[in-house]
Amino acid sequence: MKSFYFLRLSTSTVAAALLLSACGKSEPAATPAANATTAAAKSPATAPVAPATPAAAKPPAGAQELGIKWVAGKKLRFRMEQTQDSETSVPGLTEPMMQTTTSAVEYSLTAVMAQPDGGWELEMEFLRQEIDSKMGKTGLLSFDSAKPAAEDKDPNAALFRRLVGSRIKCLTDAHGKVREVEKFDEFLQTIAGTGGPTGAATLQSLYSQDSLKELCSVADSLPDHAVKPGDSWNSRRTMDAPPLGKLNVDQTFTFSAWETHNGRLCAALDYAGSITSSGEVGAVKGMTIKLESGTTAGKAWFDAARGEMVENQDQHTLGLKMSAAGQDLATKIKGHGSLKLLDAAAPAK
Repeated sequence: MKSFYFLRLSTSTVAAALLLSACGKSEPAATPAANATTAAAKSPATAPVAPATPAAAKPPAGAQELGIKWVAGKKLRFRMEQTQDSETSVPGLTEPMMQTTTSAVEYSLTAVMAQPDGGWELEMEFLRQEIDSKMGKTGLLSFDSAKPAAEDKDPNAALFRRLVGSRIKCLTDAHGKVREVEKFDEFLQTIAGTGGPTGAATLQSLYSQDSLKELCSVADSLPDHAVKPGDSWNSRRTMDAPPLGKLNVDQTFTFSAWETHNGRLCAALDYAGSITSSGEVGAVKGMTIKLESGTTAGKAWFDAARGEMVENQDQHTLGLKMSAAGQDLATKIKGHGSLKLLDAAAPAK
């Protein structure tokens, strides 16, 4: 269900890979070690969410509504992680160039005010940001907001530190899908600070309006009608994802069963689909890039009684073709990500 955010990171980091590939490095890039530390492994242990729906509860009979349930003051805290490996075949090199990127973001969503149309005003706050990207042995980007600022070495560190603790509001429709991110340009300029256009571009490569909408929507592919185990429904979403133009994700969801997950009785949702692009072929400094193939699949667990997404696991693949200076390059990307609910706080009475 969070395919868009994971794909956003894939498309934003691939540009760096393409530029390094175009330089025609004279030595083969080293393959990342099999035991490379991921963002998940570096994260401090977090206590599991206290069960909100007893695991021993009897599954409800008949079709059920699967929708996000907000009340004023309710606060949910999430952690989203991604690991991505890309392999680029370069003419003249005996081995492909390898890039590995890990990323994690912790954030909270608080219900501020109900809207007349049944939607909600939500406030999102960034709590932690981690990212690490390497092309073989060459570091491209590395930052962890949990570490002391004195250890910062990445030129984007100041920007990422301004991101942590920042807040932005969004408006959802009655089904929980975000229809508007308020004052996004102002937010972008504030975080970018003295970085100017370069800082804003770096930030927007990770957090576009579309990716913020998805982070705040939490479960934007849930059905708009009651469903029971065995039922399926389709979802189609489109987002801007430079340099690939627009990405279209078509997925089929199946309510497979009621399952106990993280101490909760949840609706288990399996999904799979395709990823395509539309619009003009993108370009990065004279290099054209085109999406030739893409797949996505995963599983999510949704607490229907509380209206809360408990966890989502997603996998995706992308096949890209690039052309530059008369040479064709091919990149294969494999990624997997997760969204986990860390804490659910009820409003104070």
